[in-house]
Amino acid sequence: MVLDVPAHQRRSMGRLLGLIGAAGILLLILTPAGYADFFLFLAFYILLSAGAALCIGFTSHRFRLKRGPVDVEPFDYAPWLGVAALVTGTTITSFLMFKQFVMPPRGFPLDPALAAFDRWLFLGRDPWMVTHSLIGGWQAAKLLDIFYTQCWFILMYCFPAIAIALAKSYEIRLRLVSCWLASWILIGSVAAWILGSAGPCYYNALVGPDANFALLNQRLAELGRSAEAAGVTIHTLGYQPQLLSTFLNPRLEAVGGISAMPSMHVAMAALFAIGGFQIRRWLGWVMTGFAIAIWIGSIHFGWHYASDGVVGAAMMVALWKATALLTRARPAPRPDYR
Repeated sequence: MVLDVPAHQRRSMGRLLGLIGAAGILLLILTPAGYADFFLFLAFYILLSAGAALCIGFTSHRFRLKRGPVDVEPFDYAPWLGVAALVTGTTITSFLMFKQFVMPPRGFPLDPALAAFDRWLFLGRDPWMVTHSLIGGWQAAKLLDIFYTQCWFILMYCFPAIAIALAKSYEIRLRLVSCWLASWILIGSVAAWILGSAGPCYYNALVGPDANFALLNQRLAELGRSAEAAGVTIHTLGYQPQLLSTFLNPRLEAVGGISAMPSMHVAMAALFAIGGFQIRRWLGWVMTGFAIAIWIGSIHFGWHYASDGVVGAAMMVALWKATALLTRARPAPRPDYR
């Protein structure tokens, strides 16, 4: 049975699409990103997210048919999954424009303070020295690389569709998708611009000379060579020079942009944990472990200072609590889950 989409849900869909649509148009007008490149990336990411939403929606629907009635408020999947595809594709394209064209002129004034705070926090040592002393082999680096690149990217990209397919009520669905969207704007863009910083792996190239971070880059290069000797590629190490090249020669690319504080990787992983707890308690704890692994990886590879992840996760928790205001006025859902 296909359910009609209630008016309050249609309004929510419209607000989500209107918010990211307005941000995309503004960035297209204000940045030197070409219209052809913008619409090419937009079409690609929307098609990719539409395919992911279709697969997730179909799999979830088949599972529920096989399992029978579950504790999920009934709703029409199709329009919500369509909104997820549009929001995801437009958000990623807009974020790439912001990070690659708006962030570079900001510069990186806070790196010295963040580096000093990390050293104070870790009793005079850089956090990366601690992780490399505990898990210094290429095998551990490869495991963190899988979490940090492949697993994180898939979960990040599919999260809106997963939230829509698995959330137990309209309220939870709206809050999770709203958090995902708002985090790119408020954490990944606004806060990143205010807290302009490059991160340890780019310190010597973009901020100034620092012996400890030069040693970090040497250590990462050694890890990469050790992995290659074993026939293994640590992908995140290949992204670092690629992002630097794009930063020095601004152009719209699928991978580009440099900013450290706050960490969107950790912030998004915190949202995975929040979403996990809304579905199943055990899943929330698994995703909490994943978020900790992402935080460690962000330090281990020199992408972020330790404080970047703490601030990113705290901001995401604050966003989650703030989204409760979006649904407070809505009447309680019907208890009939037929």
